[in-house]
Amino acid sequence: MSLIKKTLTLKNATNLIGHMTIIKIGDSTGIKLIVNSQFVHRTFAFIKTSTDSCVFFEIDAQKTERSCKLNFTLKDTIATMLMSDEFKLLAYGGDQNLIDIREFKTMISQYVISNEKKLLSESTSNVSNPSTTLPNSSKIKSQKTTNFVNKDNINYDQKRNADSFILALNSSFNKHIKTKLEELFKTNPPDKLLENAIPNSQWVKIKYQSKEYFSVGILKTDDIQTHMAYAVPGVDNIHPPEEIYKICKFVEVDSPNIKGYWMIVQNLKDGTIASK
Repeated sequence: MSLIKKTLTLKNATNLIGHMTIIKIGDSTGIKLIVNSQFVHRTFAFIKTSTDSCVFFEIDAQKTERSCKLNFTLKDTIATMLMSDEFKLLAYGGDQNLIDIREFKTMISQYVISNEKKLLSESTSNVSNPSTTLPNSSKIKSQKTTNFVNKDNINYDQKRNADSFILALNSSFNKHIKTKLEELFKTNPPDKLLENAIPNSQWVKIKYQSKEYFSVGILKTDDIQTHMAYAVPGVDNIHPPEEIYKICKFVEVDSPNIKGYWMIVQNLKDGTIASK
């Protein structure tokens, strides 16, 4: 039974981050990843070989060990990349020509979505009435599904809305927003459509795929920040899935390209989701 060992040095643009050792014995592969310090955010590793075999997993400590199936020979090259759940590249090693960053980002999005769906059910069981009424409530539309909506589009847009909200409510990202609101609003582009539609509010766009985004906003009462809000572009006659629809509202905006946003409002003080 043959033994193959590969070692990759992990680095970023300026520093040595750690190293990864990959050992294959027969059909089984073991991975040991050691980084110099614990990452602040959720971090994921992606490994790919020149035979197109790949492995994806979450890093949960400074020393992470995994068993997996990774097909490669002694002559094959291997690459790895570490990225946060906010899609920030943290480290890389090996032949980077093997890795498509878009593929890695898609894997992270799918992983976060599948692991955070339970957060939505927990949120819907923790609904409370907000201490303040949303400003400009005349903009909030009643939702009625019309007969001419293309059902194929419903399925796609429902999934997109659900995925976007799940990413927005992702526990680690949510915590990051609360602790770094000032930085968030400095480093992301404003969403003027929502700011014009809702008085006493401030919004920025958060991209999570090349053309997909959701918006994060702060709602104020008497110049005091009272609520955070998450908004996903959509149309009022294509509802999000039921578990999201029952806790969100549709807000119209003045734009030829976007009809409006489905919006969830969260109390800044205790994190509860505001009811309709």
